[in-house]
Amino acid sequence: MTTTESRSGRERATAQRRTVGEPSAGGEGPAGEGPAGEARAGEALAGQALADPGPPWARRVAVVAGAMMVGGAGLNTYNVIARPGAYAGMGRWFQRVSPWDLGPLPELWEATFGEHPRVVVPVVGVGFEAAIGVLALSRDPRRRAAGLAAIAAFHTALLGMGLWAWAVPWLAVLVPAAMVTARAGRRRAAGARGRRR
Repeated sequence: MTTTESRSGRERATAQRRTVGEPSAGGEGPAGEGPAGEARAGEALAGQALADPGPPWARRVAVVAGAMMVGGAGLNTYNVIARPGAYAGMGRWFQRVSPWDLGPLPELWEATFGEHPRVVVPVVGVGFEAAIGVLALSRDPRRRAAGLAAIAAFHTALLGMGLWAWAVPWLAVLVPAAMVTARAGRRRAAGARGRRR
């Protein structure tokens, strides 16, 4: 090993010790001491401000749910262009799979999605689903929480139409993910306000 290689290895070890706050071999003390240490600590805080404060599992839920909604918007786009008649009769199908009587919902479905798919589907099935999917995929925890909450509301509506087997498992993960993401967004916003003061 050459002297240059040995020195670069020592420099890396010293930098690692400073990052975790241990004293270096030269006795310089932790990274937080002195002007240079304070500058490094400020840079670390700035990096933490950009980091996502939410738990990784909630981010994964948001990615899967957001991608599902964007994919659903894409499927609805295809259907409304190539097969607009696919939406007719779905109201009756909802009634058949529902464990209770849906009352006027099947007729309402037929009067909107069934009779006017080229008007209603682009607004609800494409626009709304794409918007909440994109929000759930956002890097900003507050936007992501709004997207997750909207996707949970969408699945609550599916629950109301009797699609329990689909909606209940999704709600079991969406609601907690939206809650912890919203808390993380509030913590991040409070931290940013505190650094500005």
